[in-house]
Amino acid sequence: IGEYMKGGALNSDIPAVEFNFINDKVKESIQNSLEEILWLGNTASGSAPTNLCDGLRKKLVNTAYSASTVNLTATTVTSSNVFAQMALLKAAAPAEMKSKKAKKDLYFMVSPEIFDAFETALANQNASLLQNSLGLDTQLNYIGIPVIMVPSMATNEMVLTIKDNFVWSTDLMSDYETLRILDQRNGVGDNSFHLVGRMFFGVEVKFPQYVVIYK
Repeated sequence: IGEYMKGGALNSDIPAVEFNFINDKVKESIQNSLEEILWLGNTASGSAPTNLCDGLRKKLVNTAYSASTVNLTATTVTSSNVFAQMALLKAAAPAEMKSKKAKKDLYFMVSPEIFDAFETALANQNASLLQNSLGLDTQLNYIGIPVIMVPSMATNEMVLTIKDNFVWSTDLMSDYETLRILDQRNGVGDNSFHLVGRMFFGVEVKFPQYVVIYK
């Protein structure tokens, strides 16, 4: 960036390479925040970004909202019991989720710790097979059901549900000119940039009865 900037630190314009760098950093921050809100969002507590929107966890554990969701009490998941604990979710799923047609659309969402335990358990079963799968960037699965890691899930949390059951949407700022980067470097005592814009984000569960949550 320094090589592309004009001489001096108080330019009235922002060089294109610097503008792109700022945009990329903001985009990365927004992506990380949305991933956190997606599961942990709670408008009644906490601080930004999680208090900006109710996330999936709050909706799934709220019986007034999703009384038909199957809830299982979690235990400490390790590589020695992870298969058995995942089997509990599959066993607790309603018959509609186990039908031949629906089974191909099932998937697990698991915390990083459970995913690590799952990987270790697979390695203990067949280390070379797991290594080959990771090398090929192959989707890991439990008896044919994809296992997806969700970074914002708590240590012993996981979910079994059907494809496209969790929905998140956003207003992607069709009017680009409303997104502005304000260069404050010419301001007294404020050697920074301010990005001003607005977006909307929300999550929803289409069929709570087709969710088994382990928490």
